[in-house]
Amino acid sequence: MKFHHSFQLSKLDKKKGLKLPEEISEEFAEFLGIHLGDGSMSKDYRYTYKVTYACNSVEVQYAQHITDLFERLFGVRLRVIRDDKRHCVNLYYYSKTLCEFLNLVVGIPYGKKIDIRIPPLVMSNAKYATAFIRGVFDTDGCITTQRDKGYKYILAKICTKHKTFADDLHHTLLSLNIPAFACVKSGRNFFGYDVTIRNKNVIKFFEIVGSNNQKNIEKWGRRDLNPDPLL
Repeated sequence: MKFHHSFQLSKLDKKKGLKLPEEISEEFAEFLGIHLGDGSMSKDYRYTYKVTYACNSVEVQYAQHITDLFERLFGVRLRVIRDDKRHCVNLYYYSKTLCEFLNLVVGIPYGKKIDIRIPPLVMSNAKYATAFIRGVFDTDGCITTQRDKGYKYILAKICTKHKTFADDLHHTLLSLNIPAFACVKSGRNFFGYDVTIRNKNVIKFFEIVGSNNQKNIEKWGRRDLNPDPLL
C-alpha cells in the first residue's frame, strides 16, 4: 500500500538526508508498534517538532535496534541521551516534516496518547499486523509466569492504559490464530489492561510474532522459566 501525500522536504531535511517512506512495509509496521508502545511525538509553542523513544538503560541492544530501524526507514539517525538518574536511554529526532507525515498520513497523535487504535493501514496485511504486534510487545510487553494449583504457567503480556488499544491488540492476535484474552489490571495509582497469551499459546506467539528485543529472547529461552507442561 502506497502513501498518498504531498509533503516537500525542507533544505535542512534534505541536507540531513531525511526521507519519507513511499509505502508501508513490515519494518514500518514494526516501527509504528514501537511508537505506540514507548514512543511520543510533540510540538511546542516555538513550533519545535520532535519524536522520542525511551528504553531501559540495560536494553542497549534494543535501543540500537530502534536506532538502526529508524535510519533504514527515514535515512537519518536518532540522537541518543542517557539518563542515569532514571536508568533510561532517550532517543529523539527533530523534524516538522517527519512529524506532520506521521500525524496526517499515519494518524499518530501529538502529546498524550488517548484512546489510541491500531492504524487501519497496518490491518491491510497479516504480515504488517504481525510486525506491528512485535513492536508493541518489545516495548510494552513482557514474559512472566503464573502459579496455580501446583502448576507453573508461562505468560506473554502486553500492558496498555487504553481499552481501545487493548481490544485492537486482542482482536489482532485472534486474527493471527494466536489465542489471547484481555483483562483489567489495577493497583495503587495505576489502572490499565493486560492482553495475555498463556501457556502453550506462547510457543505459537513466538513462532509467528517473535521478538527483536534480546531481553525477551533470552527470557523465553530460559528452561527454569518454561512451564512444566512444555518441558
